[in-house]
Amino acid sequence: RRRMQQVSRLRVFSRDNRTRAFTITGPYGTGKSAFALFVAKLLGVKASPTTKAAAADAPFSFESVSAGAYHNCALDAAGSITCWGRNEYSGLETGQVSDAPTDDGYTAVSAAWLHTCAIDSSAGIQCWGDDGNDQRSDAPVGIGYFTLSAGGLHTCALTTAGAVLCWGDNFFGQVGTAGLGDELTPVTVAGIGGPAQTITTGDSFSC
Repeated sequence: RRRMQQVSRLRVFSRDNRTRAFTITGPYGTGKSAFALFVAKLLGVKASPTTKAAAADAPFSFESVSAGAYHNCALDAAGSITCWGRNEYSGLETGQVSDAPTDDGYTAVSAAWLHTCAIDSSAGIQCWGDDGNDQRSDAPVGIGYFTLSAGGLHTCALTTAGAVLCWGDNFFGQVGTAGLGDELTPVTVAGIGGPAQTITTGDSFSC
């Protein structure tokens, strides 16, 4: 049975018909069945979160968490990123779990379909995982970012000045430009009408 502890604050979010809940200050339930471990091994899935300092069955305490299509990533109080879930697609390793950074100081993390992006201690952007639509390799360089959101195959980031930059898949115009091809370099989204306060992305849209 899954072991649960009472906590003072809880946040719930969903993506791709899945729902996740996490505690802000307390640990969440742990435990796994033999069948779950078998399926996880068969699919190449990391069945439970692990960190550099804790065993797989130890409780964790996170500040925020983000759910991708097949994996999840969470940020602890030290700015260390923990990812778990599926690490491959169609038999090819995509690295959205195994390539997560091992240092700390990160201030935000966002998991997408097969890639993840985060803001590091210098307010720069780091991305890892699949790069089929340049959603990883074309992340903007430089500093001055304070939040971001990774969509299906694209990502958008918000600067401290309130500008929105997006890059990656633009088949449905989710990057915010007139052309419907991949945006190989980050573009500043026009027409927002003022400094943006927050940014969120879905599989094929951005808000």
